[in-house]
Amino acid sequence: MARQIKGVSQRVLDCAREEFLKKGFLDASLREIAQAAATSTGSIYTRFGDKEGLFRALVEPEASDLKALSQTLQQDEGEETTFSLYTHPRVLDFVYDHFDAFYLLAVAAHGTEYAGYLDELVEMEEHYAYQYLKRKGQNAASLTPAGRELVHILATAYCDGIFEPVRHRMSREKADAYVRLFETYHKAGFDAVFHTEQP
Repeated sequence: MARQIKGVSQRVLDCAREEFLKKGFLDASLREIAQAAATSTGSIYTRFGDKEGLFRALVEPEASDLKALSQTLQQDEGEETTFSLYTHPRVLDFVYDHFDAFYLLAVAAHGTEYAGYLDELVEMEEHYAYQYLKRKGQNAASLTPAGRELVHILATAYCDGIFEPVRHRMSREKADAYVRLFETYHKAGFDAVFHTEQP
C-alpha cells in the first residue's frame, strides 16, 4: 500500500469545507476539491471513500457531540434554566464554537445522510418538552393524541427556528439576543396552550 503523504488529508478537508460551504453537497465537485488541495480525486476516494464520506468527516464529530450534549441536558431532571434544549447556553456556545460544521448541517446537507439531522434534534426536543411539562406539574400522559401531535409540530418549528442564526450567519452576540427572544415567544405560547403551572 502506498504511504499517504502527511498533510494531504487536512488540505482536502479544508478545501472541501470551502467547496461545500459555497455550493452545498449536491453541487460540490470532488475534482475542484482535489485541484484546490493539490491532490487527485483518487487520493480523496482512498482517504474518505466518496463525496459523502468527505462531508461526513467534516460534520460527524460535531453532529454526534451536540446530540450527546442534548442527552446530558435531558437527563438532568433539575434543569430549569431554559424552556428548550437548544436555547441552553452550553448548546449555543457549542454550536458557535463549531460554526462551520453546523452551517453545513443547516444549509448544505441535502443529498447526504445528514439531511434528516434536524429530525433527530426534533425527537430529542420532544422528549425535553415532556420533561418540561412534568416539571411544571402537567401530566404528559394525559395529553390527547392531538396534544401529542402538537408537541411534535411545535418542537419541529422550534428546532427549525433555532437554526436561523446559523443560516443567517449571525454574530454570537446577535444570536444570543435572538435566542432569548425566541425562547420567550415560544415558551409563552407553549405555557398558554398546555396550561402549565407557573413556578
